[in-house]
Amino acid sequence: MAELRRRFQAEAAGARQSPGTADPGSGIMGELQSIASELQSLSWRNMRPWGEFFEQFKPPRAWTKEVLDERITTNMLHYRGNYCFVVFGSILVFIVSSPALLLVAAASLALLVFLFPTETSGRAVVVSGRAVSAPERRFIAIVLILTLLATTGAAATLLYASGLAAATCLAHAVFRPRNLKSKFNRLQEEARANAGAGLGSLLSGGGSAQGGDGGGGGAAGLRRGSGQGARR
Repeated sequence: MAELRRRFQAEAAGARQSPGTADPGSGIMGELQSIASELQSLSWRNMRPWGEFFEQFKPPRAWTKEVLDERITTNMLHYRGNYCFVVFGSILVFIVSSPALLLVAAASLALLVFLFPTETSGRAVVVSGRAVSAPERRFIAIVLILTLLATTGAAATLLYASGLAAATCLAHAVFRPRNLKSKFNRLQEEARANAGAGLGSLLSGGGSAQGGDGGGGGAAGLRRGSGQGARR
């Protein structure tokens, strides 16, 4: 699981530094494009065939921490696109099947559109004669949407749907035996993560070594200059 967290954190950092990420201040579409680009860089779209996903289920050979950690990490890396689809699909089914949730989703979308106007619209959110900044608009939107979810009871339904989907994904990761493809995929992911960490340490170590060499050379030159001045 530690390897899984390191891999996801490295990919998330790469997503935030990618040049294709949209400007967060460009309105609601910019926010959505930013989220979509980060999900794409995290490879959530690389779904495995559903036939392979449901191919076989078998309990672990031993219910120890090492065996469970190995199986869950491998399956989470290999089937993460499928797990993402299961989570978002479950939430979407609950929203579509509940009229109250549909109304809450429509109201939340209206709030987002109003509080995040696009740059091309030329419209700004003004309260008491003062333009509201982007961080303030985000805070207001979050507070209003959370209040709406809490007062309508939609929050409990969404939490239930998310928990059910997460439990389903965890059960699949535990009972889905690893195959050669998933093992090879985990080796690839670990090699990429280790290569990135090794390159970062190499670059930082090289810079420190160069700085040390430069300092040593400067000190040696100063000593030579002092000796020559004394001889003269």
